[in-house]
Amino acid sequence: MRREHCVKSSLTPLQYIESSGSQWIDTGVKLNQNSRVVCKYIITAYQTAIRHGSGPFGARAGYLNNVFGVYSIVNNVRQFSVYYGQEEQNFFINSLQGKTINLDANKNVWNFTVGTTNYSKTFSSQTFQNQGNLYLFKWDYWEEHPNNNGIDPDLTDGGIRMLECDIYDNGTKIRQYRPNLNGNEAGLFDEINNVFYGNSGTEQFLYA
Repeated sequence: MRREHCVKSSLTPLQYIESSGSQWIDTGVKLNQNSRVVCKYIITAYQTAIRHGSGPFGARAGYLNNVFGVYSIVNNVRQFSVYYGQEEQNFFINSLQGKTINLDANKNVWNFTVGTTNYSKTFSSQTFQNQGNLYLFKWDYWEEHPNNNGIDPDLTDGGIRMLECDIYDNGTKIRQYRPNLNGNEAGLFDEINNVFYGNSGTEQFLYA
């Protein structure tokens, strides 16, 4: 986990940071049924192998087991899947790639737009607690891959361009991530806690 306390004035603001499939950020936050994640991102690339896809964030113990995340794969048209607790909802959307996605996962009520089209899903009320941290650009499968930082090498290896991401704990904002350059390193700066989050994976984020 790459973190560094710093002041905002020492950083260079960016429009976005972009993963190519090997980069990810560990937020250090363990989500539960009262969490909220709001993010703005663009899917820039898919891997075509079975089960490979692109996900801006996620954490789970197992399939439909304490899940909080979103994931997209190639399945004839683009399959956009959202997960909360023990449930999932799949949307089949043409031309996901390259469009701006605004997602608001507010407890069990999820709303998102792809381009100018709105989608929503209200999950049943549940009680759960993630044991692993929420990852950005990847999913944390903490029980399935405990010896690999929770990373499943066969999943979420597409490209994600992150423009912004906020995390709430029961209505209180605890992370406000914005793309920034810290020296020569691109990452996300948490404007609430004044912490720069760098890449926990390999290679470097693309940025502009």
